[in-house]
Amino acid sequence: MSRCPPASPIGKSCRTAGRRYRRDAAWKPVPPANPLTAGDGAVNDFGTFAAGQVLRLSAPGAGLLHYQDRGRGPAVLLGHGYLGDSAVWEPQIQALSRQYRVIAPDLWGHGASGPLPPETRHLEDLAEHMLELVDALDIPEFAIVGLSAGNLWGAELALRAPERVRALVMIAPCPLAMPTDRPRDSVVPLGRILFGGNGAPDRWSRLDPATTLLMYGDTDALCTPPEMERMAALIGCEAVQVPNAGHLPGLDQPEFVNRCLLQWLERTLR
Repeated sequence: MSRCPPASPIGKSCRTAGRRYRRDAAWKPVPPANPLTAGDGAVNDFGTFAAGQVLRLSAPGAGLLHYQDRGRGPAVLLGHGYLGDSAVWEPQIQALSRQYRVIAPDLWGHGASGPLPPETRHLEDLAEHMLELVDALDIPEFAIVGLSAGNLWGAELALRAPERVRALVMIAPCPLAMPTDRPRDSVVPLGRILFGGNGAPDRWSRLDPATTLLMYGDTDALCTPPEMERMAALIGCEAVQVPNAGHLPGLDQPEFVNRCLLQWLERTLR
């Protein structure tokens, strides 16, 4: 299996407006973890996906936000894509929760979460909802790993609270055209927030390149490799191409993606 990260992005530099960012040396591999023990030696069951928890946020008219809360250690917040749910992260939750506390919410109108709160109109609102979630869980600092449209609120949260977001991993972070045939009232308005010309990709040049990692599948037809490399150059961050993977690299190549995530989190959170 190919090494993670591939040789091509390591040691190379990216150019951004007005500056040049030089990447660090290659990552050091993370020692293998005991798959049955957490940090305190307690036995965890990684064979089944947890039922999850719910939280009622303070936003006017907000229903229950469903989330997974697994493992112990530094916190990692996962953001799934549009029309998906937190179950897409199951391979990553099982791997990361052996060393980290993993929080994986369902977006409003997705999975087991309630409908979009009526006063939610902007990406900033979604970022504030997720910040309220980690506040309720008494998590002062954390990493964010986003998938597809989950990167939109994830990057916004990183920009709004850089002192709390210690690392950001953006997997397939390209804006997509909004589907128009989804019948649920809460999903279409959410799509308008995510894809409604919010200018989010242009704002990503303000992200910290030293703590940001971009990952993408080499066969992704939605977020093509050339587009992803341009986005990495805009941010000035490292980019890892996942071999033999499409728009869902974490499902197509879970071992490769998990190894990259563990190495990046070891580098930025420990």
